[in-house]
Amino acid sequence: MSRFSRLRDRLKVAAMTCFVRLLRLIVVVAEWWPDRRRDQRGGSMGSVGPP
Repeated sequence: MSRFSRLRDRLKVAAMTCFVRLLRLIVVVAEWWPDRRRDQRGGSMGSVGPP
């Protein structure tokens, strides 16, 4: 029985790690995507330089 609970804990940790990695990837893409679209459109409202 303890073997099964240990396996379940391992699975839980693995799922959490995967979720955190996915969340980080989403954050990186969310930060990168609007800048990319703005550059294609040619707008001057970028996040580069002082406001």
